[in-house]
Amino acid sequence: MRLPIINTLSSRVEVHTLFLQPTPWCARKCKGCYVKERNAEGEQHLQDLVTPFTEQFAVIKTFCEGELAWANEITIAIDDLPTQRRHRNHMLGLYDKVFNLTKEARVANKMLPKMHMTFHTLNTYLSYVDSAKRNSEWYRESFHMEDTWKSLALPGHLLDMINFSQLTNNSVTRNLLAEIRKETPVNYNYLIPRNVNKNNINKYLQHLIDINDIVDHIYLVIYKDPIGKARTSKEIKTSQRNIASDRFYIQELSKKLPTSIKNKIHIDGCLKDVEKFNATGYGCSSNISRFQIWPNGSVTGCAYGDKSISKRIGLTTGAILQNIRTARKLYDFTDTPCHLVDDYNKSEEDLIQLSTTRVGQITKDILKDIL
Repeated sequence: MRLPIINTLSSRVEVHTLFLQPTPWCARKCKGCYVKERNAEGEQHLQDLVTPFTEQFAVIKTFCEGELAWANEITIAIDDLPTQRRHRNHMLGLYDKVFNLTKEARVANKMLPKMHMTFHTLNTYLSYVDSAKRNSEWYRESFHMEDTWKSLALPGHLLDMINFSQLTNNSVTRNLLAEIRKETPVNYNYLIPRNVNKNNINKYLQHLIDINDIVDHIYLVIYKDPIGKARTSKEIKTSQRNIASDRFYIQELSKKLPTSIKNKIHIDGCLKDVEKFNATGYGCSSNISRFQIWPNGSVTGCAYGDKSISKRIGLTTGAILQNIRTARKLYDFTDTPCHLVDDYNKSEEDLIQLSTTRVGQITKDILKDIL
């Protein structure tokens, strides 16, 4: 299916990829969460001012209808269900409306943008399925039976791709993902582990080998400090070491993993953009074809931007569309350049150290054999 060409001479808002982060209320307290670490605009904290889910859905629906706006692809982050009732109702309400929309479009054979969702774990996914079983017409009209792998896979089948940020290869995961994959590709967003070295690299690569059989794609994510945020010299050095570790990990997997697994692996777009920029002077497509809508309706081109380039709070569909129009005319890092390029270029020394077996380690191994 050919998707519409974007950036034509049109009054409608046209983007290639639209990311939506609905709330900052995820129940998980992941260290370094880019949503909770970023700087909120205005006098009210990000936690206190969130676009109503009805308006967030209206934005998605507007991009699906194609008259005022169009996106080739929409990705929605699905939080682990929060404990507060109001917060839970927000996420469950948005989830229910989006799937009702996709279900109706499938029945009517209507073209929508490619719809993706990202869940942290399989349990995150199942918690929403459990709610849908009890409360959602679009689910109940499809299944009037006890749980089966097919019934549990229904929401996954209504997407064009489903993403998970954490997976373990156990019997439940294997069975459910096998059912989902009959109709929908499964992608694993794997955050490259920290402190990778010659001594532990095989353990981390084994995880990819274990996961390979149950997914269609593996997207290797590098950890990023909020882009554009002021950093101390210590934080800068840590970031350079982290990128060296990421590069070492990628080098090792390219040497050691079989082609069948490597063909499923995609490298973090930011890292590829840095390498492209170093080679050509062009790289990141933020503010050109991809945009991130934050919980308060502000907009960045970069999904990791510390401050929104379109800072106006967007509590309505019209306000959010205007924020995207504003962001398209600007660039997130005009005043504060993206630090990833500099960190990458200054990570060479750390990369060489990781790639070289240290004398101290050799001595330790020899002494171990002798003793």
